[in-house]
Amino acid sequence: VKDWSVYHPIHAERQVIKNVNLNVRKGEVVGIAGLMGAGRTEFAMSLFGRSYGRHITGEVLLEGKPIDISSVSKAVENRIAYVTEDRKTYGLNLIDHIKHNVTLANLGGVSSRGVIDDMREMSVANDYRKKTNIRASSVYQLTGNLSGGNQQKVVLSK
Repeated sequence: VKDWSVYHPIHAERQVIKNVNLNVRKGEVVGIAGLMGAGRTEFAMSLFGRSYGRHITGEVLLEGKPIDISSVSKAVENRIAYVTEDRKTYGLNLIDHIKHNVTLANLGGVSSRGVIDDMREMSVANDYRKKTNIRASSVYQLTGNLSGGNQQKVVLSK
């Protein structure tokens, strides 16, 4: 991330993120920390194609080349992911089961011609359940009944 600035959506002259530079090496996982109001969410969301303000300056480079992250789908194509800090409000459907929560962000990967393949969906959900060690009796367990840590694993699986 090079010289990244995000401007307020209404007060266009006000920068909410000012000239951030960030270098992430291959294999690193980055978490952003800071006090409330410091701009963590605005920064992270702007890198994921969902900006607090639409006026953004700076660039994102991947392997030395500029990439387009102007939308969520373009960010995902460029291997950028976003995990919300508020999983209960923005990250999960608490009244649905693990299987649907895990596959919701990639329905195209578990469907054909608009019809969800239940076996494929179950296979994907079980695969992520094992990879992230989600502690549940099955992928049909309601996400709202999981512990906070296991809910976060479901968000990461998504």
